[in-house]
Amino acid sequence: MGDAVGTPGVIVRAVGIVELLSQLPEAIMQPPGRVWNVFARSLGEQGADGRTALAWRWALTGAYPSPVTLAPLGRPPDHGELIAEAEARAELAGCRDDPGGQVMHARYVLLRLAGRLEALPLVERGAGLAAGHQRSGACAPACRD
Repeated sequence: MGDAVGTPGVIVRAVGIVELLSQLPEAIMQPPGRVWNVFARSLGEQGADGRTALAWRWALTGAYPSPVTLAPLGRPPDHGELIAEAEARAELAGCRDDPGGQVMHARYVLLRLAGRLEALPLVERGAGLAAGHQRSGACAPACRD
């Protein structure tokens, strides 16, 4: 399996499908157990592809393009970068080009991880959804349309 699980910054293979960090980046303001629980539920609801999954990957590793602007970073974002990405203009051809409100969900994930959103970024009943949350067909705020 490689390095020890307790080594900071080491990626640990879990079930051969998802790689989890043994330690969260400093910008993440939520406790690890809660992050991994919400991460699993979020991917279960939104899928492992799309902007929501990209938000998790980018926030936790920085090894993927950012979920809203699609900009590369190459390292985990700092706290300010999480918030700036959540508030950035979406890189979309049009507002209707966001199936299932993926950009909106990605923004919720980033704001939750940054400690700026109390509600969980989930759709399921009882998840404590953000005010004004809409499941699909929502026009992402600040998109280019």
